[in-house]
Amino acid sequence: MQTDLSSGGTPESSQEIAVSLKNAESPEDVATLLDLEFFEGAEWKALGQKENNYGIVENQAGAPIPALVELIVNSYDAILMKNFHEMVGDVDPDPEDDSLPSFEGQYEARDTLLSNPEEEYVEIRADGFKPTERDLVNFTLIDNGCGQPPERFERTFLGLLDPGKFKQNYPFLQGQYGMGSSGVLQFCGDKSYKFICSAANSNPSEWSWSLVRQNRQKGRYEYVTIDGDIPQFSGSLEGRTHGTFVKVYDYELTTGKTVITGDERFQKRLERYLVDPPLPLKLKDERYPKAKVTENTTPGLLGRIEDHDYLIDERYTTQYNFDHDQLGVRDIEIISFKKDEEIDELVEAGTATRRNKNRFVGGDDHREMAILYSVNGQTHGNEGLSFLTNRCKKPRVGEDTIVLVDFSDIAGTDMVDLFQPTRDRIKQSGIGKTLREGIEDALTNDEWLIEEESRRRRDRASDESDEILDESIQSVLEEDPELQRFFESGEKAGSEERKEETQPYNPPPIPDTFRLIKTYDPDGNHEFYDEDEEGRYNIEVPVNRSRNVRFYLNAPNGYIDNDGDGNLRVKPGKDYLKWSNLNNGLFTVSIHAPDFVEPEDSTTLVLNITRPGKDALTQRVNVEYTEKEEKRSKSGGEGKDRGGGISLPNIEKVEEENWDRYGFDEHDIVDVLVAGDTVSDMDIYVNVDAAPVRRFYDRYNLRQSGKAFVEERYVLAVSLYSVGMYIEYKEAYDEEELLEFASPEDLVASSMKGLGQVLLHMVAPKQLLSEF
Repeated sequence: MQTDLSSGGTPESSQEIAVSLKNAESPEDVATLLDLEFFEGAEWKALGQKENNYGIVENQAGAPIPALVELIVNSYDAILMKNFHEMVGDVDPDPEDDSLPSFEGQYEARDTLLSNPEEEYVEIRADGFKPTERDLVNFTLIDNGCGQPPERFERTFLGLLDPGKFKQNYPFLQGQYGMGSSGVLQFCGDKSYKFICSAANSNPSEWSWSLVRQNRQKGRYEYVTIDGDIPQFSGSLEGRTHGTFVKVYDYELTTGKTVITGDERFQKRLERYLVDPPLPLKLKDERYPKAKVTENTTPGLLGRIEDHDYLIDERYTTQYNFDHDQLGVRDIEIISFKKDEEIDELVEAGTATRRNKNRFVGGDDHREMAILYSVNGQTHGNEGLSFLTNRCKKPRVGEDTIVLVDFSDIAGTDMVDLFQPTRDRIKQSGIGKTLREGIEDALTNDEWLIEEESRRRRDRASDESDEILDESIQSVLEEDPELQRFFESGEKAGSEERKEETQPYNPPPIPDTFRLIKTYDPDGNHEFYDEDEEGRYNIEVPVNRSRNVRFYLNAPNGYIDNDGDGNLRVKPGKDYLKWSNLNNGLFTVSIHAPDFVEPEDSTTLVLNITRPGKDALTQRVNVEYTEKEEKRSKSGGEGKDRGGGISLPNIEKVEEENWDRYGFDEHDIVDVLVAGDTVSDMDIYVNVDAAPVRRFYDRYNLRQSGKAFVEERYVLAVSLYSVGMYIEYKEAYDEEELLEFASPEDLVASSMKGLGQVLLHMVAPKQLLSEF
């Protein structure tokens, strides 16, 4: 930076120095100015008149963007205060004066105090360097609010508690902690420079200014005075006679430092904290004079959503009673965006782009901030996407949903108990716990979300059900009751304990018991169906699906095989059965519709187990055939079992042509989505074209039959591993810890990427592949 002004001289006066600091492009430029003669009389004072103020300052923000939003909110407060002063005709009214206008909150005050919004001005300006030149950006906040006269400059802009005490007298103002504006300092490079310049609307053209910095030797943040006084000058600044300029240098950003006026990451993250501001925020970027857009505005997140309402699937407000004195009955706004397939239709019609939707429910912003708790339009706390998808059991619709909860009516001690001063999370307090539990309950049991989750689950399922895979996984569970118990309850059996409990299966050579199982129990303590009390057993079967019914038959495992002593005879015929299986007394039949059956047809299946020299054992099942069940999830979409008592997950094979639909690439092995509390509420999407699978096929040069054999074993193994991992992760980690790190579903997907590299060598070893 050149310290010369347009007049050609080195800055010497207070006004010239202030202008030079406002225009400085880097901390080095600021340091150069501090070496000028003007600062020979500089006296640096502790910020807030508090020595060792590091802890106070650095606890005010946890991230750069929410800290920057505090400056923006202060500008909005200044405009509201200016208009309030003009309304009452007094720049220093007595807050206890009953004749003053009374506003219950900021939203009510906005309607009155912002009657001419086009006359108001809040701007955030970026300068410094393009990222290709240097990784450095500065931000300046400019407003035409009330400003501060010289006698109040230190107490307000350079205090730590007094500003908040003042604002507490006016409920329509936001920053009532009193320290928010200092939160930016820890993100202002090594020197933590921050420039402030202000002139009061009531005393125009009389400007005061100072510079804040970090002093590591003294362990404090401090501000400059000249001979003990705040520097002043008379005149205008950028043609303005009142208002405030606040500049922070070398500001840290986690969103990248590209142009802030485009539709880029900076605005997306900013709008997550600026949900519903009193006025649109102007954005200007001076680093890109040749850019298509050097100036822009943002109306905040809600305004941005309203500009893109064609992307919304459903938007509504529901009420929840928290049964808590402070939280009371509260509105919860739910905004759910259309599925990707529906967005694709808009893209084809030329009315939208994928980027439009991803602005709201794509990327890190939504992953980290899906549920927003706001006060006067500013986010004070949030929950990540895993809260919505995992804890509230909405893994599909949650991916496309934003939830907003307003707390503008919460004030004083209640707000302190609920929100951190950093405005980024809920406190682990009693009221905070009640809030999170209530939000979880409300979203988990919201009728529209439940229905939409079920619909999206059905839509995502394959058109054709893989009954062979169902039979395979069911067979595995039937052969290992301990594994089934683990699937059902998460209970793991010890080897010695199970050895003592497990009784050998010693059936008579000719069975004498054949009973229909109503509720299956892995230990054999089944609940049986009583036809005498409950009537004939009835089952509905869609004409394009199958349903499983289970029986207890105390026969040897091979009894009804071709070389066994007995037979299974079915009336009207075996073509009504898709398959049957007998294992350790558990006899399962899969009932489906023969080709000639139509919806509303019905029949009674008579199952006879023949016995040499004795009457057959018989069970009867009434079957009613229903309309086709289109695109159902294999769990039936209702969280029910499909194996007469065994809870089976819904397993889908995903081929490369559908990778985009499921968010897969060649390295992904599995994606797990869980919408309830049982295994049957679990959807497992297995990438059958993953890189390890393709390499395995190529290495052994498998024919199509061999690939089919390997694929079946691979999908079964991935599914079983995924269920086991999910149950274990959910048991092993505390739920709160998971929310901070990753959900059980995320952990399964990540773990399987490693296991997938070796899995096929375990489940399909070379010696099994010789015939393929």
